[in-house]
Amino acid sequence: MENMKTKISMKNVNMVFQTRHQTVKALEEVTLDVHEGELVSILGPSGCGKSTIIRIISDIIQPSSGEVLVDGIHANRGSVREKNKLVRKIGFVFQEPNLLPWLSIRKNVQLPLKILGYAGEKWEKHTDALLEMVGLSDYAKARPAEVSGGMMQRAGVVRAMVHDSEILLMDEPFGALDEINRELLDLELLDIWDKTKKTIVFITHNVREAVLLASRVVVMATQPGRIQNEIPIDFSYPRTLALAKEPAFTAYEERITRMIGDLGLSSIV
Repeated sequence: MENMKTKISMKNVNMVFQTRHQTVKALEEVTLDVHEGELVSILGPSGCGKSTIIRIISDIIQPSSGEVLVDGIHANRGSVREKNKLVRKIGFVFQEPNLLPWLSIRKNVQLPLKILGYAGEKWEKHTDALLEMVGLSDYAKARPAEVSGGMMQRAGVVRAMVHDSEILLMDEPFGALDEINRELLDLELLDIWDKTKKTIVFITHNVREAVLLASRVVVMATQPGRIQNEIPIDFSYPRTLALAKEPAFTAYEERITRMIGDLGLSSIV
């Protein structure tokens, strides 16, 4: 990774939430670099600040201290012009697709284009290409209630990409799906990543999913949330579900599962 461009850089980031009854330190001294075109997965026990990290990167929330750079832009203290530029670089995929029920799949996908003022034949063709890539061309005119949960989540992924974002921040996007659909969408995501070369930060609580997808797994501890370890996943791409049957894959799973279990126990001792 030495010769690769750093796309996202977090240095000594702290996040403190003040409630009516207590002060909660959600993140402590988080330092993390994500390189251009990398697919990084972040996982750890509940409450370790996984989602907080990508909300800080996308400027949804402000850190209490520390520095966050996206393509050299200060994500949390840049100028209005820089922040507008940042919005165009990032696509966010939420845990739920949050599609507007009165709009078609196509119009839901195109909402970022409307918000950002992108219009014209170029963007119509781009939308068509993305819908085709994820198998939604035949459902473009359907409303969310007329398609499956997996299709709605595909639409959520496409919506995050439709404005030609360079970075995808994904917050447990397939967590609500059954195992079969989750793995199908994991494979589709790998295909999308291979075709688009986007930088992806993928939040999950599923160790198998993290090992299948990521080139690097970031393991977090809790109370306060902090990076405990970073584990490179030494498998080449493209990857298939057959990889999960390999002893090396099982070894990664067991190592990370044991690590998270130990972290979870230590947080309540």
